[in-house]
Amino acid sequence: MAKDPAVLIYFDKWISSTNGIKAEFRAWYLDLLIYQYDKGGLPNDEDTLAGICRVLPSEYAKFTQMRTQIIAQKFTQSEDGMLRNDIMNDILRKREAFKEKKSRAGYIGNIVKELNKSETFTTVEVSTIKDKLRVCIDEEFEEILSIYRLKDITHLRTHLRTLYIDVDEDVIKNVIEIKKGGLGEKTKKTKSNFQPPTILEFKKYFEENGFDLAVAERAWKGYDAAEWHDSQGNKVKNWKQKCQNVWFKPENKTSGPPKINAQLDLSNKIVGGDKAELARQAAIRINQTKQEKAEAI
Repeated sequence: MAKDPAVLIYFDKWISSTNGIKAEFRAWYLDLLIYQYDKGGLPNDEDTLAGICRVLPSEYAKFTQMRTQIIAQKFTQSEDGMLRNDIMNDILRKREAFKEKKSRAGYIGNIVKELNKSETFTTVEVSTIKDKLRVCIDEEFEEILSIYRLKDITHLRTHLRTLYIDVDEDVIKNVIEIKKGGLGEKTKKTKSNFQPPTILEFKKYFEENGFDLAVAERAWKGYDAAEWHDSQGNKVKNWKQKCQNVWFKPENKTSGPPKINAQLDLSNKIVGGDKAELARQAAIRINQTKQEKAEAI
């Protein structure tokens, strides 16, 4: 990201922080602040600092006094050994955050233009994607940018549709009705019938796809504690799709081939043919009990 062509100096902070400081000391102090703004920090070396401030040999004694009285008070040494002024450091952080936000807005604008060129997205879908891009986490946005920078627009459109539009296809059906002779759009939504999975179902889905059960348990507990809302506060509509988009990543893979948990496998068998067998055996036991009671009478 390009550097700023000017230094941000807030006059109120400057006046309050330099009140009572000698004129020559203020000039050197300003040189040091400008250097920090440009380089990010100051070397903790008196001769180097004197060079930054363009101190003349005849002024060196005054500069040493200024370093003891002013620099020691206005700058602190960071873990990397560099000297930094706290107020300037805060200005730099806010400036970087502003530039990052502005940069993201520019990329989002370009991505939206590409989506608008396609006839496969409605205006409602483009607006939804735009809103999601504004609030998505940095890692997710960087992944999208990596596709955009490759100029693979087809892949980009597919990825965005899978990530933000089709994720709700099993729960919410958008029915777009274009009025004849008009420009209006109507969107109808069916009520959500989402049923949160049990932790066993959640783990089983991870296990069948070869992903770590510890990650599955951590993810399930996080969603369950948040009443099945994701990190952005959005209601989870399709938990399997959410697993695929968020958790099924190479770093979460298990080292070996997928294994079926014995307890999960047993529960599945009971749901199938074994359930009927258990019912038959129970009926036999009931009949035997009845016969024993009749014989006793």
